Amino acid sequence: MRARSWDPLGPVLAIVAGVVYAVGGWNGVLNRDLGLFVYGGQRFLDGEPPYTGVFNRVGPLADMLPGVGIALGRAVGLADVHGARAFYLVLSAVCAGLLYVVARDVLGSRTAAVVACAAFLCFETFTELAGSGPRDKTAMLVFLLAALVAARARRWWAFGGLTALATLTWQPAFVPLLVAGVVGIVSGREATRPLVAALRVCVAGLVTTLVFAAYFWSEGGLSRAIDGFLLVNLTDTSQPSPLKNPLYVWQFLTNGYGWSLYLVLVGLAVALLALVPQVARIAGLDRDYLVVGLAGATAAAWSTYALNGPPDMFVVLPFAAIGIGIVGLLLERRTSPAPAVALACVLTVAAGAQAVSLRDDTLVAQQASVDAMLRTTPDASMLSVAAPEALALAGRRNPTPYQLFALGFDQYVEDEWPGGLEGYAEYVRTERPELIVISTGSTPDWLVPVLADDYRRVGSAPKWFWYASTALPAEQLDELHSALKAAKP
Repeated sequence: MRARSWDPLGPVLAIVAGVVYAVGGWNGVLNRDLGLFVYGGQRFLDGEPPYTGVFNRVGPLADMLPGVGIALGRAVGLADVHGARAFYLVLSAVCAGLLYVVARDVLGSRTAAVVACAAFLCFETFTELAGSGPRDKTAMLVFLLAALVAARARRWWAFGGLTALATLTWQPAFVPLLVAGVVGIVSGREATRPLVAALRVCVAGLVTTLVFAAYFWSEGGLSRAIDGFLLVNLTDTSQPSPLKNPLYVWQFLTNGYGWSLYLVLVGLAVALLALVPQVARIAGLDRDYLVVGLAGATAAAWSTYALNGPPDMFVVLPFAAIGIGIVGLLLERRTSPAPAVALACVLTVAAGAQAVSLRDDTLVAQQASVDAMLRTTPDASMLSVAAPEALALAGRRNPTPYQLFALGFDQYVEDEWPGGLEGYAEYVRTERPELIVISTGSTPDWLVPVLADDYRRVGSAPKWFWYASTALPAEQLDELHSALKAAKP
């Protein structure tokens, strides 16, 4: 089927995706990373720029965009978490619509593009986080797919700006988009004037980046932003890699994606094989596929270098889906559209069934625990160590910007805080907040003596422990313990 400028299937598929994602609900667990983005969005709305309100090493839009969702949610009476999640569910649905446009244009078939979208709906972690986010990489995919649409249309000003936005959300997105830009410029109609196209990309990307830099400078947070966006990633970060930790990576990928991981791998394999000229001829693909195919190969290569969790695979998911779309294309051209349509229907039904199976109400239990704390100790000061989700649900502000103390963040605090981590522990001992909330993952060694000397564990919730200062009256400690215990489901 020939592509055209206006195609109602794109919006229709986005709506279908939104329905599938909504079926999964929006009360899934708010874990540390998701809580960090909600908390960062709250800090942004309160006038604290990213990296200053809460220090992180992803792009600034990872905090800003949840803030947009929170603001929209507050306008209609939604809780902050649900506002952010509703906004990101819409972004997730937009991803499906944009994927359809990309697949339709490079495959030259609406039927194959529908198959690609149906496959995309099956990718478990993306579906789970569509309604139970917010996750930075979801927003990154919106910009990445929009950039690929712009590259196909040879709109290099837009491509440069969108590439910058994708990178300012999650830095590794720059790598496949760089390849897409280079290939698109040298292989397309700009082959006779590539410098003009490249200049447009660079100027648009630079101007977009400078707008953000000017914002941080005006807020007095430029140095901290450079640390978080760039320097920590270059100097202090250590992440798992399928090359170094294959069994560990395979385990968290199978836990995160289930059966859909095999669909991802098959799709990637087909997408990469389609770069072989003989295979491309069989599938009827032209040079436009090179832009997407080589970008996908680059994304896959990056993912073999660093893969810190199932969401890190988001950058390859569109390309895996397009690979499944190529299977649909072969079915359509070798037989008739009917088998490809049947494949799309089977995948969509599987996606819907999977979404139902992913429904989770852990957030309700988390909020109940926070509500019990707020009723019992409404004015208590509070500090979080790797449990920003509790801060986000309570609407409290941490006294320091530091939440994460692993994977290089501990070294950053060691270098930046007076006295290092021991100095930070002494700060906690001196300030003695009435409540400390700590991730259930592990308690940092530097904090253990402080907890042993000055705090009592009074309860727990999914993903964190509550500690209360022993300076509080004994009857209040007992009341808090009882309230937190009663709040458990």
